[in-house]
Amino acid sequence: MIRIIILLNLLFPTLAQAKDVYFGNGVSNISIKWEMIDPLNPKLGLRPTYLRFPKPVYRFDNATLFSIEAAKGRNGQADFRELKIYPRRVKGSQQVEIVLQDRSIIRARFTISKDDGLALSYDFRPEKIPNLESKHDEKFISELDVMKSILLGQIPFGMKERKIGSRLNCRERGVSATILRSIEGLGYKVYQVRLANSSKNDFKLLPHRIYFLRRNLSKPELKHLESEILKSKGSTIITILGDPSSSIWRAKLCDQNSQLIALEKRKKR
Repeated sequence: MIRIIILLNLLFPTLAQAKDVYFGNGVSNISIKWEMIDPLNPKLGLRPTYLRFPKPVYRFDNATLFSIEAAKGRNGQADFRELKIYPRRVKGSQQVEIVLQDRSIIRARFTISKDDGLALSYDFRPEKIPNLESKHDEKFISELDVMKSILLGQIPFGMKERKIGSRLNCRERGVSATILRSIEGLGYKVYQVRLANSSKNDFKLLPHRIYFLRRNLSKPELKHLESEILKSKGSTIITILGDPSSSIWRAKLCDQNSQLIALEKRKKR
């Protein structure tokens, strides 16, 4: 009888103990069960928990306690609207960010548990159904258009500006970074940061080494530097565009021998 029940669970894993999760601005709490497929045969491994989404998953961040893979669709190809997640430890908890293909963000806290009765699958649904008519009228704007508008001093319609004025740490003596503002909306997030150089040295900025820290670099950021040379007693502005989950507090902008290279001083004749 036990073998028959295990076989049914293997054949229909996503039908048992399913739960709806409505996502929005808050953090959803999700329990991931640590359970062997067959306690009598440990080689079969752990039972997965299934996560289903309204759109394909674009990126899954900060899930180091879990192993994640796409489920297979009817044609045998990977279907990123349905993921299988396995715990890598017997217990633990971790807050993750899931970015969908339409750039909407799901924030969730995954907790590993051995408790009985936990859901084996979760269906993620948005809290609010978008107005289809307004979406139809909304014009698509590319990241290049967004960047161009911001560099011209304009805020694209549908995006919101927030003044910040906070300082960032730079691993270079004499160089400071101030976050001027962020502009967010339409599936993008843009930051503008001023670098100031109070030292006697000139520095060269390396744009290809400026980036947001994130787990999967599936798409590079779009960057613009007012000047790639940060002169002594001078300043420059960096504009960096990423997706909505991007955070300037998790960015590499002004570290010595990484984004900043000291230039040799010219000898006076």
